[in-house]
Amino acid sequence: TNLFEREAIKFLKENTDKPFFLYLPFNAPHYGSNQHKDDPRYPVQATQEFLDMYPEEFEKGNFKRQGTLAAITDMDDAIGNILKLIENAGKEENTIVIFMSDNGAGTGNGTANYPLRGGKSNFFEGGIRVPAMVYWRGKIKAGEVSDYIGCNHDFMPTIAEAVGIK
Repeated sequence: TNLFEREAIKFLKENTDKPFFLYLPFNAPHYGSNQHKDDPRYPVQATQEFLDMYPEEFEKGNFKRQGTLAAITDMDDAIGNILKLIENAGKEENTIVIFMSDNGAGTGNGTANYPLRGGKSNFFEGGIRVPAMVYWRGKIKAGEVSDYIGCNHDFMPTIAEAVGIK
């Protein structure tokens, strides 16, 4: 997460004076090999600063849940830093920000998709119905909700049209 954040900020600092496209595929929260699954530090894809925000999970032995919560919080912090950089550069009204997950929550990592059935790696609604948020200051009204079914493939032609590309 921190590597993605660092490189995105570097890119933005070098490119906010001209039109840019930044694809930022955070991979948090994902897990590595199961060979260390009994290690209290597994899975750790967040810094100790964020793990320390969830000590009660560690004390209860919920190491996967602690790691998941810390990784999500770490990613949220990184996204906030990137959005702040865009705001400070005065590019909010000319920047479309899309946040979308690739699947529902995993199983066995302390997360749930309730009230939806299922999760990652299956075709129940909890596996394929994911959050998607689009922010474009001055163009999309805050809090606006769409009930239309969409897919990440829908973004390419939508973005192209929004920026005037046929």
